Amino acid sequence: MKIRLITSAVIAVSAVVCAASLVAQAAQQSSISESGRQVAINVQSGTNTSGIAEVTLIGPPTSQADIDDYSYTLPMQKGRIAGTLTNPWSGKTDVSVVMLGTKTIANATVTGTGPALTEQQLDLLPSYLMDSNIPTVAQQARAIASSVTTQGTSRNQAVADATMQWVKQHIQTVNQSQTARADRTLASGDGNQASQTALAVALLRADNIPAQTVQEQVTQDGMYGTSYSVQAWLDDKWLKVGTP
Repeated sequence: MKIRLITSAVIAVSAVVCAASLVAQAAQQSSISESGRQVAINVQSGTNTSGIAEVTLIGPPTSQADIDDYSYTLPMQKGRIAGTLTNPWSGKTDVSVVMLGTKTIANATVTGTGPALTEQQLDLLPSYLMDSNIPTVAQQARAIASSVTTQGTSRNQAVADATMQWVKQHIQTVNQSQTARADRTLASGDGNQASQTALAVALLRADNIPAQTVQEQVTQDGMYGTSYSVQAWLDDKWLKVGTP
């Protein structure tokens, strides 16, 4: 089973914030617009909170996706949620910015234009868990890539190998009840296999290498479990590049 990006018709931005009484003021200071497939979000939550906001896309299944929701992350600095996201959909997209899952602070309808994205283009986009757009993740990806001296057609394979090796050497394996976002795993230096896989995929996507998480059911000593590995688009085909 491949865990990949899902497209949708409704975008909602959720952030864990306080001061809901400032919702009306925030709406006046917010804007959501689209040019082609690029959705520019500039939303003021009405607080001074900094952290990570979640952007959730919700809509009907399509030929590109077999489930109906998908989430991005965006940085939130002193209450402002700002960034540009790719809308994989063509046609009208209803956009709602929501605080605490209930307070709508901005609304817009945009129209995506252009041809459908390929599988490889979809697997370059950031996601909520594989948040390659978060600065700390992008910076680490650049640092890994800069250590690779291989050039030419073999460079992406070398970067993929170096990325998997970096995750194995720098991220300690611990038990977790849930998969953590890539930026959290990077900051803590530990995570379960799923969290480490999400980080590896995010690092590869930040280096402009399409990557996916592959989930497989395994049996050991009569017990069932799940194993996670990473595959990347290399030499015009999907190749398994490793398991954290």
